[in-house]
Amino acid sequence: MMVKRYFKTLIAFLIILSSFSLSAQNFIFSKYKTLEGYNGIVRHFSYSPKGNFVAITVGDNTIELYDNSFKKIWNYQGNSQNQAGEVAFSPDEKYLIFSNYQSKKDIAILRISDKKIVQLFNAQPYMVTRITLSSDGNYLAVGGADKEINIFKWNLEKFEPLQKITFDDPDFQYIYSIKFSPDNNYLAACGIADNIYIYKKEKDVFSVAQAIPYKYWVYCLAFHPKESSFVIGTTDSTLIFNNSNGKSAKPNFTRKYKYGNTGGQNWDFAFSKDGKNLIAAKQYSVKIWNWNGGNLMDQSDLEMHKEDVLSVCLSPDNFYLLSSSVDKTAIVYKSSDAPDVAVNNQTPNKGVILVEDKKDNTPINSNLEGKNYLLAIGINKYKYWPQLNNATGDAKDVKALLLSKYQFESNNVSELYDEEATYKSILDKLMQMKTKIGPNDNLLIYFSGHGFYNKDIDEGFWIPVEAQKNQETEFLPNSTLLKYLKAINAKHIFLVADACFSGALFSQGSRGYIDNVEKFKSRWGLTSGRLEVVSDGQTGKNSPFASYFIKFLTENTKTQFSVSELIQYVKIAVSNNSDQTPIGSPLKNVGDEGGEFIFYLKK
Repeated sequence: MMVKRYFKTLIAFLIILSSFSLSAQNFIFSKYKTLEGYNGIVRHFSYSPKGNFVAITVGDNTIELYDNSFKKIWNYQGNSQNQAGEVAFSPDEKYLIFSNYQSKKDIAILRISDKKIVQLFNAQPYMVTRITLSSDGNYLAVGGADKEINIFKWNLEKFEPLQKITFDDPDFQYIYSIKFSPDNNYLAACGIADNIYIYKKEKDVFSVAQAIPYKYWVYCLAFHPKESSFVIGTTDSTLIFNNSNGKSAKPNFTRKYKYGNTGGQNWDFAFSKDGKNLIAAKQYSVKIWNWNGGNLMDQSDLEMHKEDVLSVCLSPDNFYLLSSSVDKTAIVYKSSDAPDVAVNNQTPNKGVILVEDKKDNTPINSNLEGKNYLLAIGINKYKYWPQLNNATGDAKDVKALLLSKYQFESNNVSELYDEEATYKSILDKLMQMKTKIGPNDNLLIYFSGHGFYNKDIDEGFWIPVEAQKNQETEFLPNSTLLKYLKAINAKHIFLVADACFSGALFSQGSRGYIDNVEKFKSRWGLTSGRLEVVSDGQTGKNSPFASYFIKFLTENTKTQFSVSELIQYVKIAVSNNSDQTPIGSPLKNVGDEGGEFIFYLKK
């Protein structure tokens, strides 16, 4: 009998041990890739619900969107004083919701399919500190520093105000974490306050169901995906709370376990999808525990960052783990069980470098073997067309900025202003560029003046200074311009026109990362409008288009950035602040090979 009991006990022990071993095997991670070179802390680094996208927010108010091979597909940088925003994806991955778009108190909704901001609204009186989206995508809760949580409900591609929750807590200062439970029945909020608040949803109303007294600062909270429990992180502890009332009308979350914070305080938590593992963002490390019903068991510490880790996130399949840090880096970890797949190894964006940890980790720096050439054309004083106020000044301002801040030299600049900018002179300058420019050189053309579009023949034109109205033979056609550009054997050509253009000028295409795109020829265009009249602006000031073009170049502090980043900023800023919509993309049939013009600051 004793022998049978012994073997039964041994078998049970081995089964339990093997289950822990299996869990541990599924959660053996090693550093896979590092994104570095950001100009601020990397606040968030997170997967979308199905794992098809990744979002990053940075302390200089940059937000970036990637596909799951880390190819950048959209980015935006606003006012750096607004700092890093919060992010959330809709469950169907059609929308990216983020804060701090144009101010510290707003929320923007990006439709991912066409990269269009479909809604922008103020969500807090002073500052958004945290956002959370219910798992069904119906409710958005926004916390701040104003003793209130604002809840919005999704309706026909926009969020509508639903409810304002206010706090009577005299010691309340700040919401650090706000989360919906997986079943969306509860909303939990915590931070610098005297309580952890649990709200229960009845129809469309969230009411206080429980206030758990806790006078320490609570930095993060996460609900377990399977059990009726949640975990919080404070300065010195990790605490597990369990709901002893289950799914009854009134919850009763009570503390079940408390652990000292070895390795520093927690800044963020993430559960594996099955709830078997808990991951924490801590000081200098990512900590992984086996959950075991809240009886946490140490599994591993990934000590890869040099400063506090701010966020952690698992891919839905648990094969990849993301972390971001105050040290201005973001790290991708790969599970030992992850399948070998082809991965895009290009540098993600601008000055950021994607380091393959199994390869040479030397940062990528361009020696800029070729030269940068500039042709600036501005026409105010037309002979037969209405006079413009700012075209010449805009072109001169762009020239001065490129010479003072970026790697352009005055002996490689050509200019045509007002009476100089005739049909013949423009083509002559382009021919001169053809003879000067070599295969490693780059050309930027900036034209500011009148434009014209003939819809009957689907042709756009630049208007030279001497062109008469209704005399199209005196206009410079897009098709002629493109032929001249095609003849110039440059590495990169970037054509910028503050005038009306035909949409037929452009082809469709997307680009990779800086370390790759600079290697291939590119032919890009950016125009101030589609088939529409565009504003010249107030006298003595820049046009709306030129204002944001110059603003980006002036405020940029990154060592290098790609033309697509500049284009994305100008397109969004101009369309959101005027009645015109810029177009920017590769040019058709002029030798584009998938590259991009890269701007470098002067050394």
